[in-house]
Amino acid sequence: QDELAGMLRRNHRDLEETGQLEDMLSSLNASMMAGGGVGGKRAMGASSTLPRRIVGAMFSIVLAVVQTASVQMARHPRQCTLLAGMFLVTLLAVRNAPRNGIVLSTGLSRGHTTILAPPVEYMMRYYVDRDD
Repeated sequence: QDELAGMLRRNHRDLEETGQLEDMLSSLNASMMAGGGVGGKRAMGASSTLPRRIVGAMFSIVLAVVQTASVQMARHPRQCTLLAGMFLVTLLAVRNAPRNGIVLSTGLSRGHTTILAPPVEYMMRYYVDRDD
């Protein structure tokens, strides 16, 4: 304890000699006056920081996911490539399903082969545009 007290006294003396102690005390007093006090008390305008906190939390989550993904991509590049391909196929399916029911083949079979039932408008266009 004596060693710690001696170190704190030396730091206090060094700060006084360099003139940094007054700056630190004035900034502490300014923050206390502005409502940034200790003991869990908040200023009246603290509710305006809620959106910033939410955005900050969302940014932290996105940053953590990006960092985790980059580490996993470095460790397992083959699996990440496979997952990225599956993700792109899923996005393509989500995009095309409402338009045409995800057409599998138009040249391999005589009919129109789809995974899902195509919309009526697409089928009407298909029958109007085909050459028979």
